[in-house]
Amino acid sequence: MRNYIAAWESRDIDAMVAMLVADATFAMPPHPHWFRGRDAVIAFLAATGEPDLRHLITGANGQPAIGWYLWDPPSERYRPASLEVLALERDRVSEITAFTGRVGASAETGSLPDLFPRFGLPQQLTNDIGATT
Repeated sequence: MRNYIAAWESRDIDAMVAMLVADATFAMPPHPHWFRGRDAVIAFLAATGEPDLRHLITGANGQPAIGWYLWDPPSERYRPASLEVLALERDRVSEITAFTGRVGASAETGSLPDLFPRFGLPQQLTNDIGATT
């Protein structure tokens, strides 16, 4: 898991390729994006640029998960960006499901700040990685 996070944060394409099974999938509910196959997943991940992210590790449905936080300049805080749930085949990632929700929406419609605490994650992080509610 830590190697996956390090590869994602550094955009180390070779490391990401090595961590994915050949028929890996990537989905982002509620968006219609869905990618199948290592090449398609890597192409999507490489195209996301280099956002200023922080993360905390958690779990969801018995699977490893990562709470990703994106820097929000107006508030000078890291705000929830996605909850990424991984399915593993031995030591490689077979599925990535990134729940992105909508910041500012109600908990019923998928507001990430409201959903993150359900997974033991804070609603925001400060610049020094300190958690705040």
